[in-house]
Amino acid sequence: MARPESLEKRKYLHRILLVALCQSLFFGLILGRMYYLQHVRHDYYEQRSRSNHTKTVKITPQRGTIFGARDTPLASSSFRETAYLAPGYIEDDPHTRKRLCRELAHTLDLPLETVERKMTSG
Repeated sequence: MARPESLEKRKYLHRILLVALCQSLFFGLILGRMYYLQHVRHDYYEQRSRSNHTKTVKITPQRGTIFGARDTPLASSSFRETAYLAPGYIEDDPHTRKRLCRELAHTLDLPLETVERKMTSG
């Protein structure tokens, strides 16, 4: 017949083994999940990370209006489309200048004479 001391030790031994088995299973699951995320799903998460870090967000800032003491606007922003012309960079060929003047006048919806005058005055 087994002694009561030995039965008590076996009972604790079974509990210790059960706790150790549960902990090993828990850490095994964590290691398996880490392997899955880092090796199996690596390409998916890498592509997702790149798309998150390389987005282009267009922000159009607007300046605020400056008001005077009587709530009258002193300065405000206005939006205009502009075009620049640098005559020094245009070829000296008269046919090229004339063709460019016609295209600019058509694009900007201005009279041809106005564009020619601006081009020669620069």
